[in-house]
Amino acid sequence: MSERSVWDLRHMPRFNEPLQYNHDEERRREERRQFRQSSLSVAADGNNMTSSVVGKTRPRRRVNFEEIVAVIPIPLRSDYSSTVRCKMFTNRVEMCENVERNLIEYTAENGDWRNTCLEEDMYKCGVTGELVHPAHVVTNHML
Repeated sequence: MSERSVWDLRHMPRFNEPLQYNHDEERRREERRQFRQSSLSVAADGNNMTSSVVGKTRPRRRVNFEEIVAVIPIPLRSDYSSTVRCKMFTNRVEMCENVERNLIEYTAENGDWRNTCLEEDMYKCGVTGELVHPAHVVTNHML
């Protein structure tokens, strides 16, 4: 996020609203989690595992949220002028081009996210300064 966009957000109107959170749903999740743990304990006892191994659990990490949150309304796509809209949103043709490019790059990386080409491994276009994935570069020794 650029400094400009952060600056723009500072001046946006904010509304304080209660956090939309369902305590009943959280209670049901906790009950399901405890049921799964007790089922695992019973299954482990049936397999003659010692209770000391089953009884060891990691301490639960928790996340807490504020009950009242600041909300910044996001304008609808239709609220922007056509000039701004074409800069912010992708049209159908551009989306298809992006999908094609991504498929080529994904295939070049053998469909494995661990093989993802990092920025420092990409070529830099001398004209635009844009980073180019090696899958799109044809070198002399490949011809």
